[in-house]
Amino acid sequence: MPSTPFVVRPLSKHTATVVILHGLGDQGSSWSFLGQMLGRRLPHVKWIFPNAPTRPVTLNGGMPMPAWFDIASLNRDCAEDKAGFDQSADLVETLVQAERKLGIPRERIVIGGFSQGAAVTLYHGLRGGPDAPCAGLIALSGWLPMHQAFAEWATNAHAKQIPIFQGHGDQDEVVAYAWGQRSYEALKKAGFSSTFVSYPGLGHSVADQEIEDVGRFLEKCLSS
Repeated sequence: MPSTPFVVRPLSKHTATVVILHGLGDQGSSWSFLGQMLGRRLPHVKWIFPNAPTRPVTLNGGMPMPAWFDIASLNRDCAEDKAGFDQSADLVETLVQAERKLGIPRERIVIGGFSQGAAVTLYHGLRGGPDAPCAGLIALSGWLPMHQAFAEWATNAHAKQIPIFQGHGDQDEVVAYAWGQRSYEALKKAGFSSTFVSYPGLGHSVADQEIEDVGRFLEKCLSS
């Protein structure tokens, strides 16, 4: 079972929440710098950084490590771990529901992630449901997963209302830049509201300008 999320508390009255999912082999606290760097610009926001459960990862020779889902290979056409995606999406939804019980509506919650976390973000957010859409989605150095089911997601009117920010370094050595580009093109073609920003020279990481762009995106989605 995943451990308790790392939380950065709001600096003023709590009226919005951002959930950020880390990448493969990482932990939530590693991404708490986002809440610390952007907290003054968004004092009303609570930041939640959950931890992925430890599970065997095929790409890692079957060795267990923190992972939102199993990865068989870095081949874009390899079989995907739907059960893992479902489990992680359920965990995200549990966090969303806990925030709603605190009085934060779904339309005041942004979900985001890096790499594996970005894939889970899109999987959770684009499938949608009968409820109101969340305030926004952030996918950094990630990709659109479970593309075989994407045609079904593309019929979801609620999900198409969600603003999406996609950021990707053009020198990414782990999640190919082309994956990010193609994911964006698929989203736009299907009518989703996505913005894709390239970061020249950036590998599988985040840059200061990317953090600034995320901050601006959040200000638009979660104005106080």
